[in-house]
Amino acid sequence: MLAGRVGDVPVRRCGFQIGASGGVLATGMGEEIIRREGAGRVYELLETGADPQHACAEVAALFPENITVGFVALTNRASGVGANCPMASHSITE
Repeated sequence: MLAGRVGDVPVRRCGFQIGASGGVLATGMGEEIIRREGAGRVYELLETGADPQHACAEVAALFPENITVGFVALTNRASGVGANCPMASHSITE
């Protein structure tokens, strides 16, 4: 565990990222999500115009299988989810 860590959810670019291009939330092994700025990486892809589903899947694939992560991303046009392990749900209903 990272010294002084309370949680990854409130850490910008790690547990969440939001801006003009959309919003991203992360779940999973918080220490590794913090180290790799998971939500920020997904958001960077959204800024380039990437589809949220593609962005979430691409960043989730960067994490080794023993470091479980999942991402949810929303834009004003689409939504997406991605994980490197089975999650409770892999769909977002509108």
